[in-house]
Amino acid sequence: MKPTAKCSMMLLICGLLVSGCGGQKIPPEKPVQSHSADAAAEDWDAALRRALRQRETGAEGEDPGDAAAFFSALLCGMTDAENAADLAAVTWLDGGEETGTLRLHLVYDAAPQELERRGAWAAAYAAGFAESCRMLPPEVCVLLAHDAVLRRCSYAAEGGGSAYAALHGGEARCAGYAAAFRLLCAAAGIPCETVTGTVRSSTGGTQPHAWNIVTLGGSRYHVDCTWDDRAGRVLHTWFLRSDAEMAATHAWDRQGTAAAEGGALSYTAIVTAMQ
Repeated sequence: MKPTAKCSMMLLICGLLVSGCGGQKIPPEKPVQSHSADAAAEDWDAALRRALRQRETGAEGEDPGDAAAFFSALLCGMTDAENAADLAAVTWLDGGEETGTLRLHLVYDAAPQELERRGAWAAAYAAGFAESCRMLPPEVCVLLAHDAVLRRCSYAAEGGGSAYAALHGGEARCAGYAAAFRLLCAAAGIPCETVTGTVRSSTGGTQPHAWNIVTLGGSRYHVDCTWDDRAGRVLHTWFLRSDAEMAATHAWDRQGTAAAEGGALSYTAIVTAMQ
């Protein structure tokens, strides 16, 4: 990735993934850790996911070749259902460009013991959610997951980007909403993935954004929990939407993302069937 692309992408990361300025950054307790020998052969997505799940302070993987691919991998890693950590800082490390790899130093917003505690809390909450909807149809579980995230979380531009931040801390940015929804769906055995792209801002420009795609009955649907949170009101405007319905306001890598054409399910159809 070219240095100019790195600088541009770093601004996006600071605005969407990394905690807001002014917060205390917890330095790593150990030297940078990464499985360099193994990671060099991995793609960037796999290397980042493993580093974040294991709370490593170093990540190294194949250069994805463009800033958008890097950004997508980092955001998807942050919203992995197994990750409950928030990043406080991301620093480029020199020396990997000659070998075609990217190297990052990851600084988390808490000490390792606290990150483990957060992970345990998130896992326990997800297990409780899964048990509560064990006998319910998958589409009802998805609706309950959507509503649970919105009832426990309020949007904050400098909020956390993890499931823990959304479900326990009560404030998160879009990455936190997407991570929390994905965590609950995964616990309930429902296929769910993170989508990264951009959305139109109130000023007419675009800004980075994250949301989800779920699979129900063989059909794929978009779910944007962040946009369904309107000043404490739980909406369902962006619940179980198709590619065509999302395309007017959201942009993403449609060539690299399996189509989500939607189907017969909708908020109204689910609620009607429950009555």
